[in-house]
Amino acid sequence: MGALLSRFAGALLGGWRKWALAAGAALVVAGYIGWLKWDIAAKEAALARVTAERDEAVRVAAANAQALEQLSQQAVDAIAALEAERAAFARRASRVQVIVREIERAPSTEDGPVAPVLERAIGRLYENPH
Repeated sequence: MGALLSRFAGALLGGWRKWALAAGAALVVAGYIGWLKWDIAAKEAALARVTAERDEAVRVAAANAQALEQLSQQAVDAIAALEAERAAFARRASRVQVIVREIERAPSTEDGPVAPVLERAIGRLYENPH
């Protein structure tokens, strides 16, 4: 009977070791699968964060491009306005030079007393205030 009991215990313990090994392997596999799920979730969260950052960078770049386009147009408009003012100034300066030459070349018979306000204005034109 002792041999039979010994054989039964050996079979039971041998089977138990196989189950324990199988259970341990199952726990390792389950743990690995759990870690993989956690890793995938962490990577998905990182991807979502990076995607949001990229989307924000694209939005900012588009806004900057639009602002640059507006500033470029404003610069073109400002240059055109300055050119127009320069041309108008040149026309005014030309007219003033004609008037000044006419005054300078006028014969003495056309010369006479000048009102003080006109004399001051002419002095400022020549940049010698009285």
